[in-house]
Amino acid sequence: MANKLYPFFLFCLLLFCSSCEDDKQEVITNAAGSQIEVVGNMKVSSFKIPNKQLTIERLMKLKHRLQSLRDGRKFNFNGSIKEIKPDEIICELHIPIDNVIPDGDYNLAFTAADNSITIPTQFVLTFKDEMVAAILQNTTNYSAYFSGDGTAESPYLVNDIDKFLTLLSADRTNAKGLFFRQTEDLIMPVQAIRSNFSGSYDGGGFKLKNLTFDGANNDVKENSYVGFFRELNDGSSVSNIVFSDVMIINAENNVGVVAGSSYGSVSLKNISVSGKVQGNLSVGGLIGSTTTGNLLVEDINLGIIVKGNDFGVGGLFGLCLSNVTITSVRNTKGFSVSGGDNVGGLIGDFSGIFDIKNVSLQVATVDDGSFALWGTAYCLGGIIGRASLRGHSTISGSTIQLPIHGVDRVGAFLGNLSLDEYESGYGITLKDNRVLPSQISGVSDVGGFVGYWANVRVNELSNLLQQASVTGMTNVGGFVGQLYAANWVSGKVNGVKIEPSEPITAKKKVAGGVFGEVLKSKNEIDISPASFTIGKNVSVNAAYTVGGIVGRAENTTFTGDVSFIVDEDQAIKNLKGSSSFSGKINNLEAYRTTTYTSGGLFGEVEDCTIKNVMADAEVRGERLIGGIAGNAINSFLTYCVTKGGSVEAQSFAAGGICGKMLMTKAEGINYLVNNASVSCSNKEGDSSGGIIGYFESGKGTISDFINVGNVTGFGSVGGVIGSFISKDKGSKNDNIVTLKRAVNYGEVSGSYRDGEEMFGLGGVVGTARYCAEIRESANHGPVTALQYSTYNGVGGVAGVLGGKEQNQSHIKLISCCNTATITNHGDKSKSRYTMGGVAGRLFNGDKDGERTVNMHNCYNKGAVNESNNRDNGGILGSIQSYAAVHECINIGKVQHGNGGVGSHPNDDLFFYINYMYYLKGSGKSWKGKEFSDSQKQKEGTFENFSFGRYWLIDKENKNGGFPYLVDCYYQFAKKPVL
Repeated sequence: MANKLYPFFLFCLLLFCSSCEDDKQEVITNAAGSQIEVVGNMKVSSFKIPNKQLTIERLMKLKHRLQSLRDGRKFNFNGSIKEIKPDEIICELHIPIDNVIPDGDYNLAFTAADNSITIPTQFVLTFKDEMVAAILQNTTNYSAYFSGDGTAESPYLVNDIDKFLTLLSADRTNAKGLFFRQTEDLIMPVQAIRSNFSGSYDGGGFKLKNLTFDGANNDVKENSYVGFFRELNDGSSVSNIVFSDVMIINAENNVGVVAGSSYGSVSLKNISVSGKVQGNLSVGGLIGSTTTGNLLVEDINLGIIVKGNDFGVGGLFGLCLSNVTITSVRNTKGFSVSGGDNVGGLIGDFSGIFDIKNVSLQVATVDDGSFALWGTAYCLGGIIGRASLRGHSTISGSTIQLPIHGVDRVGAFLGNLSLDEYESGYGITLKDNRVLPSQISGVSDVGGFVGYWANVRVNELSNLLQQASVTGMTNVGGFVGQLYAANWVSGKVNGVKIEPSEPITAKKKVAGGVFGEVLKSKNEIDISPASFTIGKNVSVNAAYTVGGIVGRAENTTFTGDVSFIVDEDQAIKNLKGSSSFSGKINNLEAYRTTTYTSGGLFGEVEDCTIKNVMADAEVRGERLIGGIAGNAINSFLTYCVTKGGSVEAQSFAAGGICGKMLMTKAEGINYLVNNASVSCSNKEGDSSGGIIGYFESGKGTISDFINVGNVTGFGSVGGVIGSFISKDKGSKNDNIVTLKRAVNYGEVSGSYRDGEEMFGLGGVVGTARYCAEIRESANHGPVTALQYSTYNGVGGVAGVLGGKEQNQSHIKLISCCNTATITNHGDKSKSRYTMGGVAGRLFNGDKDGERTVNMHNCYNKGAVNESNNRDNGGILGSIQSYAAVHECINIGKVQHGNGGVGSHPNDDLFFYINYMYYLKGSGKSWKGKEFSDSQKQKEGTFENFSFGRYWLIDKENKNGGFPYLVDCYYQFAKKPVL
């Protein structure tokens, strides 16, 4: 029986052993180091995780939660921490034998089985054959602490900011794609963890209090990228939050309240900040620095003090290299921004494209008397310190009222506006913006809107108001401090109003009501009131070079809306257009008697064209003072009108249109009209003219100058030009500079005390020197030598023609007339004093006749009144060696002297007087021929006269029946009313 039972027992034993082999199968391993084996009724899948990605210090049992990224299916398994090594942790996942994990990507979250701890990190894993084939990324399990699922519809609800920042610091995805909403006012922990953020944080309208950082005892590295977040990443957003009582101090670079820096597309909406942010460079009220992408900024309230020690400091962003759209930014009490280079109310240093609208930064005063916006170096602006454009950009609907002080390139809106390197053709739109009464000050390139503007095109400038006082040392402008090579499009400029309550002032040089300095504008600039309107009480002042519109300009064309027609009966008619400046130049006591180069519109212009403009300013200064321009160098002026006002110089060169003009060639200077009073008030002064005070040029012709205003001064004084000088000395006919078709209606008076200079007083020209010609010109205004004056010559048309130098003068006076009274109240004891109805003194020519000083075909109708018992002349006061006068007629009464030429010096024997005629009873007969009233209409009376060419018999009684000139255009023109 026993032998029968043994085989059966052996069979059972073999069967049992076979069953035990089935319970524990072979271990399968993959390339990632994961493995799976069957243990009992479980499939045990083990995998490795880098130790630094899980902050676990002991073995424990776990609960695993898997969620498919493909279909959202969820799995819950038990497991454990099997082993902890220095560089990795080995986890086990227990899969029931009848469950299957399909291949694919999954989210994996851990929880301790006894709930003793929460593990915040979760992972994205790839499963293949139920083993982990790859760890794609690790994320943070926010659900362990916050309710919600992190979606836009159900954001994580944050009620513990410390836990949020701790979780975020462990999140390798930086919360990418996750949404958070703060549920109450929270207090920031001291020296909180700073992490990058890629999600969306909604403050729920609550406060985040006491964001604090003090880097005084830190390494430099620890003090950079400081903020609520270290960096905002592409796609992130922060909104609906109040950062209150911020205190960030002793930080370094990339410092802001919301984040130290950002990159990519970021959104910031409905954010308020208050407190203080202080760092070195790239310091911002919201973000220290931004790079690439697009920034969307809306509804920001700034009550923050932002301070930077170096460059890139702004109320919103210190450095911004992103395209930015900013809407609705305002400030509260306590707002200020200060730094070194590139400091801005919104952005310190910008490169990109901006669209900024509805900004209001208004600080009337700062409690400690300092400035709300302060920069210690280059580029300071109420909106942007330094703007470098990479595309068309706009600022609209914005208001700035900030006390601003900087050094170079300072503006209420933009400190520096230029194109980014390698860019071209892009432009700026400024519309519906205001600068309210405040103080803008700096050293150089200081502007009411823009400090320095270079190369940028004008897309649109419209409805702009500037009411701030603007002061600096050099290049100060009510609108722009310096405009360089701008692509100006005048048709795109309208409604720019400049109405500062305090003077626009450059304490050293170059100030203008609109532009301080303009260089090389690529298109003409319209300065008519349709483009720029400047308040009538505006005052512009500078120690050197100041203008109502532009302080100084080079290589630019300026135009206005003025037009008129010259007319031989009315002088001018159909005058249309408006004055571009009616304010005051150098009315401050410190500047009115010391300033060089002042103009009603322009201080100094070089290689410029000025056309169709009008002014009626009060212009004062020491020298080079003009109703339109103080000093013009190789510049064209045409159709320019000084409608009223006054021009007053202390010493040299006062002109109703231009104080001084220096031209290589006399061309492009015509149709100039003045109605301002002109004066030179210092007894040491010289060169006052109704149109130009001092004119010096190479050959060419200038024409159609009309003066209506009164002119008075010392030295050379002329109703049209005070000193008329040719650059070429001793040249012949081919290098003559010619004044043609000029007329004066104003009262001309002057004084000159002892001296050797050849000063003259004339109705048209005071003194003409070297190779100069005056032709077809008329004087209808009284000429008076004032008490104690000692002029070399006083004349109805010209005072002195030529000079003492032999062989250096080639002077002509042709087809000119005088109809006004010439009077002397001067010093009777001075022997050189001479007066003439047409010219006072004709100086030396040369004996060869190549360089002639002569006058011919002229007439005088005005009385020559003088009681000093000297021989004056109805035509010419005195003639000197090798000078000539011929074919002239005098009708006016000479109180004491000759009807034709008054006299000549005793030692001057070689002169030429021919065909000189005077009306019977008008004067004595030396070197002249008398004719009676009954002979005046007979050609035969006037021997050798060229009737038809120079003269016409007066058959229509235009000239009282006396012969008149063919080509003296304004001889019968009535005084115009402007």
